[in-house]
Amino acid sequence: MQIQLQTNTITNLTQENKQNGKTNKMTSEKTIDEKITNTKTAENNIASSWTEIFQLNGAWTLKFSILGSAIFAVSVTLATIWASLLPLNTVVSLTLFSAGIIFYIYAMVVAAARSRYEQLTVAAIFMLAGAKRKKVTLAFYIMLALVTTLAITASAIRLWTATAFSILAPTYILSLMGVWGAKYEKYGNNLIATDSSIKNQTQPNNNKAQNNGTESF
Repeated sequence: MQIQLQTNTITNLTQENKQNGKTNKMTSEKTIDEKITNTKTAENNIASSWTEIFQLNGAWTLKFSILGSAIFAVSVTLATIWASLLPLNTVVSLTLFSAGIIFYIYAMVVAAARSRYEQLTVAAIFMLAGAKRKKVTLAFYIMLALVTTLAITASAIRLWTATAFSILAPTYILSLMGVWGAKYEKYGNNLIATDSSIKNQTQPNNNKAQNNGTESF
């Protein structure tokens, strides 16, 4: 009788420990989920206003785009009004184009590294298709539309002149959009399942199967 009572006591204690372990595990999982949810909410809320988008990580791409757009707008407007300032607009346009090429190469390198663990498309990188931060995307599109419209209008007004170099300027905005899209933008659950993640997911299932097998004995 005493041996049976001791056996029952040990069994009860074992079951209580298992239940406590499961409860603690569920509590920790809930805590992790809450932290992830809070982090995602904070990331989405930080871009809730036009002023706060400049506080985001990688906002320098947006600032560079605004700066380049402003400089180009002034130079192309002056060159359209006064033909003597056409060389100035040519220098500005070629400088923006050269910087755009550099940013383009950087965006492709970053995108290639990121594509190893996340699915990315050319439309997502350079056109920000499916981007979560809509205000940042809208800001880039506004500047791209502004620069493109000014370049086409100036080239149409002053045909067969150096104003045609203005058509190269939008490359600068597109390349900065690529840098933002490749490095800083978030697109949702596009993660690629790697071998290590698959192993981590299958190991708990194997452990559960082993535990069930040992408990049956």
